Amino acid sequence: MPLINGCAMLDKGTRALGLDRELQEGVLFLTYSTLISAGRAGKSRMDQVLEWLAGGSSNAAAGGAAAAANIAAAARAWDGLLVFDECHKAKNFTPGKEAQSTKVASAVIEIQALLPNARVLYCSATGVSEVANMAYMARMGLWGPASPFVDFSAFLESMKKRGVSFMELLAMEMKAAGRYVARGLSFRQAEFLEVEAPLVPDKVAQYDAAVALWQQLRVQLELALQLAGNSNRDVWKMFWAAQQRFFKLLCIGLKLDTVIAEAKAALASGMCVVIGLQSTGEAAADAMGLEPGPLPGFVSPCKELLVRFIQQHFPIHHPQAPEAAAMGLPPEAIPACQQMRQQLLAQVTTLDLPPNFLDQLIDELGGPASVAEMTGRKGRVVREQRRVGHIIRCTGRVVYELRAKPDSSEMDSLNGRWGWYLVYVSVSQGKTEQRMTADVMDGVMLGRWTGICSCSCRGLAAADCKADRTGVLCWEHSVVCSGQVVWSGS
Repeated sequence: MPLINGCAMLDKGTRALGLDRELQEGVLFLTYSTLISAGRAGKSRMDQVLEWLAGGSSNAAAGGAAAAANIAAAARAWDGLLVFDECHKAKNFTPGKEAQSTKVASAVIEIQALLPNARVLYCSATGVSEVANMAYMARMGLWGPASPFVDFSAFLESMKKRGVSFMELLAMEMKAAGRYVARGLSFRQAEFLEVEAPLVPDKVAQYDAAVALWQQLRVQLELALQLAGNSNRDVWKMFWAAQQRFFKLLCIGLKLDTVIAEAKAALASGMCVVIGLQSTGEAAADAMGLEPGPLPGFVSPCKELLVRFIQQHFPIHHPQAPEAAAMGLPPEAIPACQQMRQQLLAQVTTLDLPPNFLDQLIDELGGPASVAEMTGRKGRVVREQRRVGHIIRCTGRVVYELRAKPDSSEMDSLNGRWGWYLVYVSVSQGKTEQRMTADVMDGVMLGRWTGICSCSCRGLAAADCKADRTGVLCWEHSVVCSGQVVWSGS
């Protein structure tokens, strides 16, 4: 069976009298982005796909209404197979509000309507977290003719009233009817534990000092706004947002010693290690404008976030009239505010704050040569390593290095190349399709220790912070690390 790789291949095979013979039949692969894009001669890719399914673009050679009617009739009669891989990408569709829906969702629903006799297969490894995300599954027979619900809106309203338990019953019914096939993973040899990271006195002192500085910043920011006569409430929005991000990063950093100790114990017992995070902290490095080369030490994203907020949002000038700004006059400085800002910045430099948690994990667990980083960040801070023969030696010098060449999508480690590693650090930005363990087909049997340092506030993203278990016959030891910090106060 010929494989046709995208509509561009159809473009290359189109001649004056139609498609090449070898392209008139086969399996056509295309992305969702291609499906919603424009093609040649003012036609959409959707029209091009329908013409191909109707028997090739030669049917449309004559043009006009007659050719369009022939293509539509052939499309209605077509009974081939439509496979929507990663079909959850079409979830954002709102019936009656098509303008607010995504183009991908609208295109998926439209092509199913234009091919009423086609067989349809929906494939996805992402769970349906909300019934509203099922609008594109028009062929499941859950609504429409010969079903209890007239349309999707009626189905959605009924499901919302009955809750999650009824969704489970719906899944059971779909399985019994053969419409829903899902693999069930055995929990044999799987362990799930929660480990609490104790707060030693040094960590308590770090946290208390940070809290005291944020309290002082709030008081002095309020005073500075009064002195500057600034009534802009957006400053406080930025204040609370920065504070939330700061303590989120700090709390992750306070747990790392426990996570690293547990990971090293798992390695010593002969297991491979997977560590899951929810962010990389790369914004701090971007804000500093780091360039490849040596650094005095590891970068603390907490410290850089706080410094950036004070520099950008702490007022030190009176608001300037538009006329004065148009004339190029400098704004009037407020000496008291300038002094307060300088004192705050000086106090920030004295804080003992943890470094970037991702850089610390890689450094403590053996460096880039031993740890496979599965993230999208473009650079990282590491200890310089040099290869001497078959031995990798650490020079001890801290450097900022790029993980991809400039203007390139190439990533090291598991982002683009496979290799044998015992430690994997993954940042959940949606699911990864790569297996972070040895497969039974590889002839290697290693248990896997999976540690979750931080979970997303969104249930779906938290559920996606996991590793694939396909083909794995070794044991699984999953650990969620929690801290002892209790949020209190206003």
